[in-house]
Amino acid sequence: MYTETVSLYKQIMGNYPSGVTILTTTDADGNPCGLTVNSFASVSLDPLLVLWCIDRKSTNLETFQQSEGFAVHILSIDQEDLCWTFAGKDADRFSKANWSLSKKIYLSFLVL
Repeated sequence: MYTETVSLYKQIMGNYPSGVTILTTTDADGNPCGLTVNSFASVSLDPLLVLWCIDRKSTNLETFQQSEGFAVHILSIDQEDLCWTFAGKDADRFSKANWSLSKKIYLSFLVL
């Protein structure tokens, strides 16, 4: 019964439309790190705050926890391929994207 419930839940939630973003940062060595996030929301205007969630099992968790900042990339409808690239398990996501490293804060930015 539990497996059926989880399967149905995934099916329903997988069809629920939400805003999708890609979040990027760099690790301590300056290597880019990024992932697709659909748990992104505006929280406050003063101060400016956003909220997003990452799975505890994510291979990117430690990098984001230790980073001093991150970039938020709001995607358009024609960027579905990029969305799926950063949602996947492939560790070399950035080889499939046009990106650059900011000079002042050393964050990885996708060139959208």
